[in-house]
Amino acid sequence: MSDIVCIDGRYTLKEHLGTGSCATVYCVQDIITKQIVAVKLEPTAHKPMSHETHLEHKYRVLSELGGATGLPQPIWFGREGSYQAMVIDNLGPSLDGLLNASPDGAFPLHHVAALGLQVITWLEYIHSHHFIHHDIKLQNMLMGLMESKDTVFLIDFGIAKQYWHPSSRIHIPMEKTDELVGTPAFASLNSHLGLERSQRDDFEALAYTLLFLCNGSLLWLVSPGDRRH
Repeated sequence: MSDIVCIDGRYTLKEHLGTGSCATVYCVQDIITKQIVAVKLEPTAHKPMSHETHLEHKYRVLSELGGATGLPQPIWFGREGSYQAMVIDNLGPSLDGLLNASPDGAFPLHHVAALGLQVITWLEYIHSHHFIHHDIKLQNMLMGLMESKDTVFLIDFGIAKQYWHPSSRIHIPMEKTDELVGTPAFASLNSHLGLERSQRDDFEALAYTLLFLCNGSLLWLVSPGDRRH
């Protein structure tokens, strides 16, 4: 549990929700509105402040995307003690968690189609703002809560990047990078080949994700647990 009990003098920590590679997520309550939201805390110790942190990058990308439907809305960002903190919408379970709870180990085709159509719309919006998500997978798709319970949200923009230069508007070239970006189980062929990614690679990763939801596996995975690596 974090040694912090309140963020920005307004958001009180309620419970631990999970821990990722760079940040820990907590459920928090706004003491003014009583709204339940979430906060991501990333330690800043030993990190040069001249460089953009992982959490700072997520906040910047989400802010530039403008809080569209299907994307979590950043509410507050700043420093709290030895942490950087981002207060953000609280969301429901991931598709990965829901799939694990499914007795069939797969989703009905009509459910997968409905989810896929939503994510295609969100990706089109992200791409229209010149960003690539870079890590489309089950764990990065969360269902909403209450009035948004039927909406799937895309999360984790930690490795999102722009696919063209903001001033010159020149598209990034297709060149060898010798780097696999994203999660191997769902990454595009170009990513596995070490080639620079573009918009189509997000859609290819989505296609593999939807196939997994339909079948509970992919041909290149030895076991279902491989989807997390």
